[in-house]
Amino acid sequence: MNDLITKALADELKLMRNEKGLSQQELADRMKTTRSRLNNYERGVRDVPLDIFFKYCDICGTDAYEILDKVRKYVYK
Repeated sequence: MNDLITKALADELKLMRNEKGLSQQELADRMKTTRSRLNNYERGVRDVPLDIFFKYCDICGTDAYEILDKVRKYVYK
């Protein structure tokens, strides 16, 4: 994946989680994954699989298409 896209998406994931008031561990528990995996996604170290992206959005109550549009606008400004 494009590094700029990965970074922009990582930033949005972290923002989304923080706005919901969840720690990485709380979100990881709800997603049935590890905190370190989420940390890697939020730092842009690993690309985010689509199913994980949708879980983030569902748990945080955020529209996935809004996030994708923000990323697109950031990358292609």
